[in-house]
Amino acid sequence: MIIGKPLPRSPNFVRSRLLSLIQECETMREARQIQSHLITAGMSDDVFLASRLLFFCAVSDAGDLDYATLLFRRIGDPNLFLWNTMIRGHAIKRRSGEESNPTNAISL
Repeated sequence: MIIGKPLPRSPNFVRSRLLSLIQECETMREARQIQSHLITAGMSDDVFLASRLLFFCAVSDAGDLDYATLLFRRIGDPNLFLWNTMIRGHAIKRRSGEESNPTNAISL
């Protein structure tokens, strides 16, 4: 390291580190921090990383379906995995005090 300047990191290193953080994520607070890192690292358009983060938010017990929906709507061209994740999330989780309602998935 040059004094005061960190060594440049390759995009692959940053991507793999972000993926590790997503895989280790346990709370929505961590998920929001990871999303911030995705944005500041210039990787918010990486569909693979976004899909892993969205999966945590939509399906895990610690996730937040409202936040997952917000992430989903920001993805320009969601792939099949993302659609299935959101449908699954709506089928198994509650939203902001509502009962689980699979028909909400259709309104996506």
